[in-house]
Amino acid sequence: MLIGFVPLSSPDNPDIPFPGAAEQVRRLARLCAAYGADDVTPRAVVDTTAVRLRDLNAFMHREAAAGNAAQQAIIDRGRGRIYDLDAAYLEAHADRIAPGPR
Repeated sequence: MLIGFVPLSSPDNPDIPFPGAAEQVRRLARLCAAYGADDVTPRAVVDTTAVRLRDLNAFMHREAAAGNAAQQAIIDRGRGRIYDLDAAYLEAHADRIAPGPR
């Protein structure tokens, strides 16, 4: 749901159309409000997404190093680079995308 409604991706991500910074903020706020839970804040979502993207990339590389050909193929297609690109974007722009408490 998150990636379709609130694409928290870098403007440089070639796979996901960038809706614009203001639209990212608006959609993320709406999504969090719809959950209605105090711990589902825009900042928590952005921070968690960046961590999960880094974790996913690390997992792919560990698996590939252990001989997992499927994970190596994903890396070879550039997915790891894109995950890192998106994580770096979120880390650098978290205060703008998700102002407020963590």
